[in-house]
This record gives sequence, structure tokens and C-alpha cells, in this order.
Amino acid sequence: GRVEIVGFPLLTLVARAFQVQIQQVDMRGLGGDQYFGVEAKMPDGATPAQMPQMLQAMLEDRFKLAFHRETREYPVTVLTVGKGGMKLPRFPEGTKPSSSNSGSTTTTIGTVASLFPVLNSFGGFTQMVDETGLDGMYKFEVTLQPAAGRPFQDAMRESFEAMLDAAGLKWETRKDR
Repeated sequence: GRVEIVGFPLLTLVARAFQVQIQQVDMRGLGGDQYFGVEAKMPDGATPAQMPQMLQAMLEDRFKLAFHRETREYPVTVLTVGKGGMKLPRFPEGTKPSSSNSGSTTTTIGTVASLFPVLNSFGGFTQMVDETGLDGMYKFEVTLQPAAGRPFQDAMRESFEAMLDAAGLKWETRKDR
């Protein structure tokens, strides 16, 4: 019956309220990077599915948020299965996600979609779209290649690309609406 959202940027709250990706929200000059907390009591009989509408109403009331929707083309990064197919075996049903580090190697057991936050952390990516059609859990290993005079982000990206290639996955950037 209670909702508590602590320490989220206004931009994230708006994205959640309108059920869009953060990259689809344009709040230039409106303090979208300021952090806020929300504490609220759900009305009797309210369902979690109604939460976005209630969050929209709160943003309109408390922040005097005015909005409009428009269709724009924007770049998306699409993850697909490569020509040779997925090369990693699928873990049995019920396998729990996990992650571990050993030296320069990070091992993750998770879904294909669990890679998206990692990909985004390397920078230069846009909204991620999973077009692999794969479900279930897989083991992904990324070994950081030494930067050797290159920017760290480039070394990380190349290491991740090598892992995707070894897994039989590929990504491409294209325009979407």
C-alpha cells in the first residue's frame, strides 16, 4: 500500500511515469538530473499497473510538469544472433543469475537482456533492443584486454565485442521510432 522511491533523478521518474526509455525524454534545461524522493500511499484498490498514471498525476501536480508526445527517429542498438547462431549453451530452467570477477575477467550468468546495463556502462550506446529471440540463462565472460595506450572505454568496448562475437551475438545501431 506504500510507495517509496528514493534518490532518483527527475528524468528517471518522468521516464517511469510515461513508460519510455530515458533516452526518449527531452528535459533540456529543466533539472532532469536533480535527485528526488517520492513517498506515497496507494489508494485503496489501486493496482501496480496504475502506478505510471498516478506518478504522472503527481509530476503534473507537484512539479507543474507539462508534456507532449512526438514521434522522432532516434538511434537504437539492436542485439541479434549472428549468422552462425548462438554458441553458448542454455542453462537449465531455474538457474539463478550471478556475477563474479576474477582478475580481468567478469563472468555473468544471466539473460541476454541482462547484458544491456553492462553495454550501456561502456558509453556510446543508445536504447538497447533485444531481437535475439533467446530466453533463458547463459554464461557470458568478458576479459578486459589491456588498454595499451588506448582510452579505457575503447578497451572495454573491444573486450565486450569479442565476448559477443564468441557467444554468436552481434549488435548494430540503426534508426527507430
